[in-house]
Amino acid sequence: MGEKRPRALIGSMREPARLFPGRSLLAKIRKHAEFTKYYRRLARAGLLRLLLLTLAHCSASALPCAGANCAAGDAQNAGEATVDSYITLDASELPTAATLTDLGSITTAASGLSAALPFDLAADTTAIQLEISGLQAWQLTGAELSGPAGQIVVAKTWLDLSAPQAVCTTCLNRVGTQPGQVVIAVPSGDAVAVQPGHWLLRVAAYERDSEGTFLGPRTGPVHVALARRHQSSTQAMSYQVDINLLFTGALGITAAIAPDFPRIQDALTTMKTLLAQANVQVATVRYTDVTAPALVIAHDTGSDSDIDALFASLPPQPPGINVVLVDQLFVRDASPSLAPVLGLSGGIPGPFTNHGPRAGVVVSLATGPGEDDDLGYTLAHELCHYLGLWHTVEQPVAGGTAVEDPIEDTQGNDTQNLMNWTHSPFGKGTLTAGQVRMVQRSPWLSPVPGGN
Repeated sequence: MGEKRPRALIGSMREPARLFPGRSLLAKIRKHAEFTKYYRRLARAGLLRLLLLTLAHCSASALPCAGANCAAGDAQNAGEATVDSYITLDASELPTAATLTDLGSITTAASGLSAALPFDLAADTTAIQLEISGLQAWQLTGAELSGPAGQIVVAKTWLDLSAPQAVCTTCLNRVGTQPGQVVIAVPSGDAVAVQPGHWLLRVAAYERDSEGTFLGPRTGPVHVALARRHQSSTQAMSYQVDINLLFTGALGITAAIAPDFPRIQDALTTMKTLLAQANVQVATVRYTDVTAPALVIAHDTGSDSDIDALFASLPPQPPGINVVLVDQLFVRDASPSLAPVLGLSGGIPGPFTNHGPRAGVVVSLATGPGEDDDLGYTLAHELCHYLGLWHTVEQPVAGGTAVEDPIEDTQGNDTQNLMNWTHSPFGKGTLTAGQVRMVQRSPWLSPVPGGN
């Protein structure tokens, strides 16, 4: 089968203090004249095998204020974005049959937990997404979610703020934590059906330092929005989505030459073929140049992650999923060693607004001598994360157990699956029927006009 290459790291990214990495860090990277050998050496050492669950040990940088009640003020004084500075709800941003509802802001208490936020779902609702946004330094999550007749979707007992948890794997519906912005998709698998009626959401906000040390709960406003898919929009045979392909100048490729650039077009063809098995068409690909670093450091120690700032700095784009192409993409582990990865998604799923600190995916254009060109495969893999798919299995961290996808027909050891985090050169990039159903629930997808 050949050497398996680690797939892209996915999920949440840490809050940045600046868009560009520190000079010393860049200098160290540039000293590697034979960068490709360095890349391959890291890959063989297994340093790419970083998973979403490792984010439990990561956090944003500490605020100067030690008390929970002063976190919001200090963050704003330091020039960080407030909740409403990057969250603007506009139904025109959803190129879809989804219904968008602004549930407003709710304040977390000294415990870090909010009061219950109520919302109602109509009888024809088939799937929802809840977008929770706050200060970028804060870890945010859904602490509790319940439906009609006492249906417990996310149990309030799952979250221990002082424990390093990134995702609830015991909840009926999977929910994760992310800095600044997180989205909860219901259902996330086969264990939960969306029931019409009265629902309650409780939000949690807290912070950790660069070593993962718990700094305490955070008090302040958190914004919540709801995207609802209804029955008529999830019974179509074909769906479509638009893509904003954003060029940073990596490898000299610009928006002007990309429509005729063979590698880009071949990758788009592969991506479209892989998405077509979910009956998803790419309706429009827009080519745009953006001012952003071509070399990106993500999940860095302290507040040096570039990803959030990259997304937040993007100029407004037309409705569509943002895909940023960069020259190199790195994560840093606890060593702290740099490890190159193929791509990152702004979340699982990603936000249903196309601006903000999680709004898009980032994909590296780097390849090594003799290595397969995974660009098209990586584009499809990361877009499916953004549309709501998890890895088929996450490798165990710190002696824990492997965590499999919550969709019943998706096998964790299926290396032919598009969402397996490793694949061989002979991998087919398949999706199961359950994965197809999950993708088609995304508010980013709209029925193809006249489709059958």
